[in-house]
Amino acid sequence: MKIGILTFHCAHNYGAVLQAYALQEQLKAFGHEVEMIDYRPSYLTYGYGAFPLPRLKGLSPLRKILRTGRWGLRLPWRVLDVPVRVRRRAGFEKFISEKMNLSRERFAEGGRVPAENYDAIVFGSDQIWSPAHTNGGDSVFLGDFPAPAGTLKIAYAASAGAASATLGENPLFAGALKNFDAVFVREENLAASLRPKTRLEIETVVDPTLLVDKSVWEKTAEPPPVDGKYVLVYQVAHNPAADAYARELAAQLGAKVVSVWAGYSLRRGMLRTETPEQFVGWFKNAACVVSTSFHGTAFSLIFGRPLYYVGNGNAGENRPKQILGALGLEDRYVLAGTPCPKFSEIDYDDVNKMGGGYSCVAGAFSRVPGAGAFAAENAVAFPRVSVSGRKLKARRALRRGGLFRVPARRSTADVKDFSDAVDVFSERRSRHARAVDEIDFVKQSEVVQPQRDFRKFPRGKFFVSDEREVDVRAFGKFALCA
Repeated sequence: MKIGILTFHCAHNYGAVLQAYALQEQLKAFGHEVEMIDYRPSYLTYGYGAFPLPRLKGLSPLRKILRTGRWGLRLPWRVLDVPVRVRRRAGFEKFISEKMNLSRERFAEGGRVPAENYDAIVFGSDQIWSPAHTNGGDSVFLGDFPAPAGTLKIAYAASAGAASATLGENPLFAGALKNFDAVFVREENLAASLRPKTRLEIETVVDPTLLVDKSVWEKTAEPPPVDGKYVLVYQVAHNPAADAYARELAAQLGAKVVSVWAGYSLRRGMLRTETPEQFVGWFKNAACVVSTSFHGTAFSLIFGRPLYYVGNGNAGENRPKQILGALGLEDRYVLAGTPCPKFSEIDYDDVNKMGGGYSCVAGAFSRVPGAGAFAAENAVAFPRVSVSGRKLKARRALRRGGLFRVPARRSTADVKDFSDAVDVFSERRSRHARAVDEIDFVKQSEVVQPQRDFRKFPRGKFFVSDEREVDVRAFGKFALCA
């Protein structure tokens, strides 16, 4: 299956590029051909230039004057930031161009999504549904563009950030759910907000950075240029309490403090030009991590590092609190202003046993009508097929180029003839047969009716030995099984 990914891959933000890379690598590991659709909206890219000017489009004359004035007040610092911006931009663009399989077409707002190039388009992860990050809502990330019949549109680990709890009340986003064949989100409060607005089963899934095998990040990580133990501080939204806690924890450990800053503004002692590879390396080798970021939490968990998330109790902290709670690490959330905790290790054996109750990418995609398990094992491609004389409308469940796995609980030996195979479709989620639970595929040799036993009739009709009529929409070898 050829899959295109639409996400914030072009943002010079560590979490954004690394989650995009992780999803690409995981889908490739499942045996698919994967491309990053090179959509670069100006609202994402304008702030990453060497000397970005203030954005004034759509503002009233008074607001234009105020924004320009504020921008001018920081002009000396902006000039000093230019070398930092140039160096950081080079590091991110190198990672994006070398690590990601970018589509040939690059476009911004108003461009055409080349949906005809893909069997499925995956939207996410990251805050692609955040009104604050997408100028109120981007039609591309909402799937509001034409695509050929049979092309799947799947939202995976989509997030709305601080707006997650109320996104279902926004008519633009609620109405866009009809564009998708399946929706999986990152926050439980976002899932709860959207469920009343659609018949789709909306579930929470893990961030892509937590999906790929640890070896992917081991290979990506670049060793940090530091000797001895260190406490890593990574912040997206600066919180002075995080710096204070890091100093106290470093004193307990007899370690130094290393600070990585996600922003460009000058922060004394903070690293601002690290490449994504160096960023991963800092987490891999840290003695302890203090962070105000979800992805800071994620990479601490990936490498099994002791961590503390420093928060203020606001709505934007739902993601790290959710995953820490699911893993039994609630005590690792530290509210700013409370006493610094005494350092302690984390028993990751117990954490790994808990698992968090999240669905992974393979488990999530196995419930997408037509997408199958996305895992390569025991899977083959198939053409679209419809069975006449039945009220199952299997044509809507079987999608072009999908992959289906054989679940362990059922045996292919149960399939005696074509009618047994068709009976799989009887398990429907709705009268429209929009989704069929675990329609499965096996190798043709394991199916009773190979293609050579078919006799051709007018108008492309075929009859199998049990005289059940089948309309083959796309010719080629195919096989159905229970």
